[in-house]
Amino acid sequence: MSPSELKLLPGLSLDQAVEALRRGEADFIHLLEPAVEHATNKLLDTKPQVVERFLRGYAKARQWLAASDVATVGEAVAPFFPERADVRGWRPAHPQPGG
Repeated sequence: MSPSELKLLPGLSLDQAVEALRRGEADFIHLLEPAVEHATNKLLDTKPQVVERFLRGYAKARQWLAASDVATVGEAVAPFFPERADVRGWRPAHPQPGG
């Protein structure tokens, strides 16, 4: 499955995202920390390999985040937030330990 095959519903509140899942408008929702993933039984039953690949990729991404400095992460995610071009190249005022 490629990202172009996904129907994204950006900008939903937590309640709206859960309702979209319940109404069948979404097969999967991702919530920020604590890391929680919710998938419909239909998705789990019909595309378990997609769910497994997503979870493996998500775990790999979390490992990369933990091992990367703030500036590297900022540069990597900046294209997803074009309205925040002002933060490209941002550096923390107080560098992270070990960074």
